[in-house]
Amino acid sequence: MTLASIAELVAASRPHVFTLLERATEKITASPHVTHVYVRGSLAAGRADRMSDLDFVAGVADEWFEDFHEALDTFMTTEFNAILPGWRDTIVNKMGGIGYVYLVENDGKLYQLDFYLVPASRAEDVPARTTRARLLHARDYVPACDAALRVEIAKYVALTAERPRSSVELMVELLVLLQMVYKRVRRGQHFSAYGEWVMARETVRDLVRSSLVPTSPNWGWYRLEEELSATPIGRACGRSLHDLLLLQPPTNGTELDSLVERCLHIAEMAAPATVAQLADAIASYRAYLDL
Repeated sequence: MTLASIAELVAASRPHVFTLLERATEKITASPHVTHVYVRGSLAAGRADRMSDLDFVAGVADEWFEDFHEALDTFMTTEFNAILPGWRDTIVNKMGGIGYVYLVENDGKLYQLDFYLVPASRAEDVPARTTRARLLHARDYVPACDAALRVEIAKYVALTAERPRSSVELMVELLVLLQMVYKRVRRGQHFSAYGEWVMARETVRDLVRSSLVPTSPNWGWYRLEEELSATPIGRACGRSLHDLLLLQPPTNGTELDSLVERCLHIAEMAAPATVAQLADAIASYRAYLDL
């Protein structure tokens, strides 16, 4: 870990964010298979505030990339007190790897930690593929000249991106997006808030459709009302989803609380087993957001 690099960043931003940054860097670099660690976003630019998320890119030795990815949720829960599994990030820059968004508890507060895994053989390309990236750590690594392994990793990354999301993954995505929307509104980033609010409602839609009409050949909003009208639960979900579409992004904690309750009400109708499975995580989510 390059302590001098962290010291430079501490001088440019608020210390409590960097306490978590230093801890996270130490945890991530403890693995001998992690070859590079970059920090991106407002932390790298020296513009962090109390709502800033931690945005990491970690290079992992090619031969360990798949195993590291499979163990990532466990690692984040054990080492960072992640309250939910990671949301497979669909809006991050494409850098040749796989990205996740976690909500982690630190010192009684909830932080967003973005974790992007990239094969070590492509890690040095990261600065050219993102607007800002500051190198915090680099370990001597000689990439294996194994074309077959690189092709295998590329296929693995592509298959992961294309894999349909489970109902649990959709619930996690929804909770993460709602937290992101609220943060955007509080910062005055209303365009970004609107975009992520659209995504959150689409996630509710996808949860409803995949749970109640799993064999549907349709995508997005196409013929959704017709499909949901076939059952009483479907009709109830359709009405609640329609009401959700009329709402604006939350501007305060009370409005966020109301939105979470509305979304959970729809989820409980469409996928009660999923909500029950995540009951403890949802309770933690509410507690740390002061809902």
